[in-house]
Amino acid sequence: MKDSINSVISIDNKTRQLVQNTEDEITALREDLQKKLVDMENKSLEEAKNEAQAKFESIKKSFEAKEQSILLENKEKAANVESEYLKEEKTLIDRAISIILNEEDYE
Repeated sequence: MKDSINSVISIDNKTRQLVQNTEDEITALREDLQKKLVDMENKSLEEAKNEAQAKFESIKKSFEAKEQSILLENKEKAANVESEYLKEEKTLIDRAISIILNEEDYE
């Protein structure tokens, strides 16, 4: 009888130990899984950030090229306006002086 009781106690102790080991293993697996999920999330966020930065740089470069094109076009237009003005400068000045001197003709 004593052997039977000792056998039951031994089985009970082994069962408790097995349950504790299983719970410890489950806890370790859960912690490991949580760490892996956090790592995956951080990696995904970093990749998304890098992709967004690359797209931003691409768009920025495109706009900078367009800006340079517009600036060059505007410089060319300004040079053409100045060139045309210089061609007609004497005529324009003479007309302006004529208008000022003959102001009473325009009233």
